[in-house]
Amino acid sequence: GLCANGLRNLPFLLYDSKNNENWDINNRILIFTTNENLNILNVSEIRFADGTFKSVPNIFYQLYTIHGNIDCTVYPLIYILMCNKNENSYSEVLNQINILK
Repeated sequence: GLCANGLRNLPFLLYDSKNNENWDINNRILIFTTNENLNILNVSEIRFADGTFKSVPNIFYQLYTIHGNIDCTVYPLIYILMCNKNENSYSEVLNQINILK
């Protein structure tokens, strides 16, 4: 796909809920990250997460980001596009990140 690989031609779109058997068009979730970023997240002592609703493509409701720290510097590590902000969607995001790690 168009966004499947990042700048170094490494996989960047690591999860698309559309590929699930029971996916719901109103609950699509895309998780963009790299294996390197997941490794950084695993060793981060502090993690931050935040969502924004203003700078997101129209077909999505929210851009949710997860950040981790290395040597006192915080880096954005995971970008998630979500169609809503319900509890089930957040649970799916966290479950999928745990699977990806």
